[in-house]
Amino acid sequence: MIPKDKTEAVSLQALWRPWRGGILDSLYLAGVILGGLVLAVSIYPLHQAGKDWVLWLDGAALTLVLAGYVFRRQVGDQTRACLAVLVVYVLGVALLWAIGPLSGGPIWLFSAPILTSLLLGRRMSWLVAWLLVLTLVVFGWLVHLEAPSWVRPMGVTTWTWAMMGINFIFLNVASNIAIGSLISYLSRAMADAEAVNRRLREESERRNAAETALRESEERYRMAFEMSPDSININRFSDGLYLDVNQGFTQLTGFTREEVLGRTAGELGIWADKNQFQKFLAVLEREGQVTNLEADFRKKDGGLITGLTSTRWLTLGGVPCLLSITRDISELRKASQELARSEERHRRLLESLPYGLVWAEVPSGRVLLANDHAWRMFDLEAGAVADLSFWDLLDPAEHELARERLARQLSRKDTFSRGVYTGLRKDGSRLRFEITYSVIEQDGRTLVQGFIRDVTEVESLEQQLRHAQKMEAVGTLSSGIAHDFNNILQAMGGFIQLLQIRCREDRQAERYLDEIKAAVERASGLVRRLLTFSRKMEPKLEPVDLNLVVAAVGRLLEHSLPKMISLEVSLAPGLPPILGDWGQLEQVLLNLGANASDAMPEGGRLTLATDLVAWEAARALLPNSAEAGDYLRLSVGDTGQGIDEPTQKKMFEPFFTTKPPGKGTGLGLAVAYGIVQNHGGYLTCQSRVGEGTVFNLFFLARHGQRVRPPHHDLPTGESGQRVEGAILVVDDEAAVLDSAHEYLSRCGYQVFTASSGERAEEILARPGVRVDLVLLDLGMPGMGGLEFLRRLRAGDQEIKVMVASGYAVPRELAQELRDLRASFTPKPYPLAEMSQRIARLLAGESLE
Repeated sequence: MIPKDKTEAVSLQALWRPWRGGILDSLYLAGVILGGLVLAVSIYPLHQAGKDWVLWLDGAALTLVLAGYVFRRQVGDQTRACLAVLVVYVLGVALLWAIGPLSGGPIWLFSAPILTSLLLGRRMSWLVAWLLVLTLVVFGWLVHLEAPSWVRPMGVTTWTWAMMGINFIFLNVASNIAIGSLISYLSRAMADAEAVNRRLREESERRNAAETALRESEERYRMAFEMSPDSININRFSDGLYLDVNQGFTQLTGFTREEVLGRTAGELGIWADKNQFQKFLAVLEREGQVTNLEADFRKKDGGLITGLTSTRWLTLGGVPCLLSITRDISELRKASQELARSEERHRRLLESLPYGLVWAEVPSGRVLLANDHAWRMFDLEAGAVADLSFWDLLDPAEHELARERLARQLSRKDTFSRGVYTGLRKDGSRLRFEITYSVIEQDGRTLVQGFIRDVTEVESLEQQLRHAQKMEAVGTLSSGIAHDFNNILQAMGGFIQLLQIRCREDRQAERYLDEIKAAVERASGLVRRLLTFSRKMEPKLEPVDLNLVVAAVGRLLEHSLPKMISLEVSLAPGLPPILGDWGQLEQVLLNLGANASDAMPEGGRLTLATDLVAWEAARALLPNSAEAGDYLRLSVGDTGQGIDEPTQKKMFEPFFTTKPPGKGTGLGLAVAYGIVQNHGGYLTCQSRVGEGTVFNLFFLARHGQRVRPPHHDLPTGESGQRVEGAILVVDDEAAVLDSAHEYLSRCGYQVFTASSGERAEEILARPGVRVDLVLLDLGMPGMGGLEFLRRLRAGDQEIKVMVASGYAVPRELAQELRDLRASFTPKPYPLAEMSQRIARLLAGESLE
């Protein structure tokens, strides 16, 4: 078989090469043995024939063959094959030349191509065959020339040589082709056998590898099955019997492998809740598998665990089975429950905080988290505003300030900052809020976390506190001034009354004294307003019909208002009473009425109105600190010029006035504000420039209480009766002592005077001195009037006491005076009125 291509030739050579080495070894060994024998046998005949050169040639050939055999490991097969072919060819040519056709030469030449085909391949064999043909042609030419010595003796002719050569060549070529074909067929058969063997080897290797991989896989899966920390079990689907369980199953349940195999979960009581088992079967039937089903399982010792189980179908030996993997999540479930409880606690804590909590992104200000209190503070619904920015909640006028403060905070992230800003609600209204915030880093982002507190009311209260402190300071000053001023007015008034008695015949002098007395009374009224403003004069609260007070003030205003101002009084019928001081309420209305009159210089309308406001409506009009209940509202409105916003912020401050000098004291609204607050009420103002003003007074309604009739002061005038009795006047003002001494003496009293408590004790201690009534001032140096009164009562319970003071008497002091059975009269007092009071006290009447 001739190779079709180079690849096939190479493959055939690769198959033939192992044989070639064996043939060469055998050929060389045979050449050594047979060559030696042939040489030994040929020595004599060749020597007799004179062919010694042939012997030498055989010897050389034998030497080469011997060397090729001896050095077969050092010399390549190709070289040895070429050497063998060369020896055979040379010996054939030499024998043919020396002895002729009857020698072994033709056999050697015949063998050369065959040997070449066997050892060097078909191509080389054809080359040697062409060499053989050339050799025979050459010998044919030599035969024609009768050059060889054996031509004539053997009778060889050119024709016979040609026939022999042709047959020789034909036979040699045929043999060569047959041998080559045989070798090709053998090579192909060997190649096929080798291919089959190779495929068998490869298949065997693949099978061995697959078996090895299968064994390794089975080993890995077996190891994974056994070493898995999760519980793994295989159950037969038909009856639920456990076919296999791993170590995780035994550790999880407490059962041994022997206790489980061949039994069912029902027999072992593995499922703690039958409903969960039914749910497991339902899911398996509906979906064909179960994934992460949470269920409770019972251990061998009765303890419960929570597992997360997943189940898949599995076929083992043609039997449908279920493979289940269960992970113990008891601790995870406890941790999850604890985390949920912790998150719930934190959520409730955040929601219960009286502050708003906000997390915002820097610098965009996008709100990432806020609690409900923060949303309510800005009148927003939680989560209703997408991509809400903190800057949207802040007054644009304060953006720059906030950014500057935030920039400073970013440079010191480990501290807290606090700021107060103006916020914007959904409805456009404003609020003041305080934010305490810090900067944190989270997930690569810079965040601001802050607590927000609504300080709108706090700031309002702070302003009220500052206002109250200012009023307290001014009130303290006013109280001290009022005491001294009342003493001066008392002295002036006393002497004026004495002068009026002496000047009754001089009408001009009496008119002057009347004017002076009116001025003193106005000054006294101013002092009372100062005391009322400073809250040093406590109101005497009792059930009062507010409609009666308004009606009385309305009648006074009808006669005092200018003619171009109309008065409208609208009183709601059937109003419950309030707790109030009739006189102070009148003073508030008269002050508001006077201010309204001044606000309408060109005329207008003054309105006084009362109504009852239910608590549901009142709570929206009053501060959060207001006591719950229905409120009576007294509205004083005018159609005047109105009050601008800056003035509204200051109008309740003491001594603040918009009137020109000499036209107002600046105490009217301050006194009204103080009186309303002393009554536990609230005073508000609604006004716009050019649209008039409305003052609203709110007083808590007192349902079910009875109204008392209004009190009337004692009439003034000189006493018309002569009385007897001894009076001790105690006062540190000499002018007061002189005027009282002279007037009371004119009334028939025996009068003693003392400038201090110590001096008064000395007088009372004199033998034979009997005093029926003590007219006592409280504010004196030394012992003071109150301490003197206490000592007096400790020694004499019967003596009458009339306390007269320029100070306002607070509630606690008034109660102590009542306990010490002392009556009270404020300074300045008319001497005639005091004389009447003294007469009534000495007669045993009560002035309370």
